[in-house]
Amino acid sequence: GGERAQHAVLALTFTLLAYSGFALKFPGHWWGAPFEWLGGEAFRRWAHRGAALAFTGLSVWHFAYLTASRAGRARLKALLPVRRDLTDPFSLLGYNAGILRKPPLMARFSYIEKAEYWALVWGSGVMFATGAVLAFDSASLRNLPLWAIESGRVVHFMEAVLACGAILVWHGYWVAFDPEVYPMSWAWLTGRVKLGKGGENR
Repeated sequence: GGERAQHAVLALTFTLLAYSGFALKFPGHWWGAPFEWLGGEAFRRWAHRGAALAFTGLSVWHFAYLTASRAGRARLKALLPVRRDLTDPFSLLGYNAGILRKPPLMARFSYIEKAEYWALVWGSGVMFATGAVLAFDSASLRNLPLWAIESGRVVHFMEAVLACGAILVWHGYWVAFDPEVYPMSWAWLTGRVKLGKGGENR
């Protein structure tokens, strides 16, 4: 229940951050019209910052879950990289290419879930740091050179593009378009997973 609630908040805040962020970057486009109806540039800015604040709260919640609960600590341990995470991608590639007769028998969290999770952790750190530089612009201008602020702006935007691409392509395939789970994996709603042909989490 707690993990599904965290996932729901993550999905909502990520979507709002992406939508409001790109609307801020590209104002005046038709897909950003709802922000114009609700107050224009000022509303877009506060919607983005409000979503960022909610995302920060979620991060604190998730960290507390990982460190203060037995279930969270078990999840964290299961998500740590192990040696087989270096070989399973090649085994799966060999199976998909018809070289191997059987796919690798993957753990509850395979390299797929681990790559997504740690990319989210890393990306969140980048967005927190660069977002803070941009949000607290007066303090940034007083204490940082202009090139650092402009670099933060570029990195913030490019990380947003990368994150959205990863969600649409990588995450989208494994939880929706993979033939073994199509039309979607229901784990995000039910909390239960099924095994694929290789025994991996689906």
